[in-house]
Amino acid sequence: MTDELSEAHKQENQMLKLTKAAAQAEIDLFCLQREEEFKAKEATALVSHGSCSTEVERETQRRDFTSDLLSTE
Repeated sequence: MTDELSEAHKQENQMLKLTKAAAQAEIDLFCLQREEEFKAKEATALVSHGSCSTEVERETQRRDFTSDLLSTE
């Protein structure tokens, strides 16, 4: 009887270890996917931020040029 109980505990522990490993693998995969999504969104945001900066610089240069023209007249 105690041998059967001991064997049942061993099997249960093995099953718990396997389940834990499978759950951790799933968590790791989820984290990787979220990280990839974040990096993609971050890259998109940086690109759009860069284009906004370029537009602001162009507008500033245009205003400076217009201001220079008006001040020389």
